[in-house]
Amino acid sequence: MSSLPIKWGSFLSELIPIILFFLGFNLSGLYLAAGLSVASGLIIFTLTWLYERRLPLFVGISMLFSLIFLVIAMLVNETLFIKIHGSIANGFFGVILLGGLLFGKPMMKLFFAAQFQLDEYTWFQLSRKWGYFFIIMMIANELAWRMLDDAGWVFVKVAIFPTLTLLFMAWLWPMTRRGIITATEPENSPS
Repeated sequence: MSSLPIKWGSFLSELIPIILFFLGFNLSGLYLAAGLSVASGLIIFTLTWLYERRLPLFVGISMLFSLIFLVIAMLVNETLFIKIHGSIANGFFGVILLGGLLFGKPMMKLFFAAQFQLDEYTWFQLSRKWGYFFIIMMIANELAWRMLDDAGWVFVKVAIFPTLTLLFMAWLWPMTRRGIITATEPENSPS
């Protein structure tokens, strides 16, 4: 296999909103941080559609959550909604992934089939592991915004959480790689 079956540009583009969140916070606070993050996410979402002719469902749902919570925060003049956005979004994805398993559906496949061609067993494993990871991240965000000041929470959001996510992805990569389907091999079902 000459190239990796992951669109790394998609992953790297997810760093742009995080970087802009950090810069916006340091320039003017949480409203600018969230605004820049949402605006850049919407631009990336649009560019993905224009260049790849696909709508990244996971990114789209994340951006919708970000936009809704930013608008609510601005309407009621309360930055709490910016802080809890991560908890609600992570909880949503955790419930969707784990709930899908209860119905025999590997929901990671729905979100990422355009980026990975994996066997069903791997999709199920990724859905389970990511589902638990999102629940843990929901709890971590709740603890962070409740226990830290704004600057401390922003540091955790832009430095600690992305690092944990990268480490988690790296830990899952060997399993993911084993589940890759080449063009000539049939997809296996879980037993």
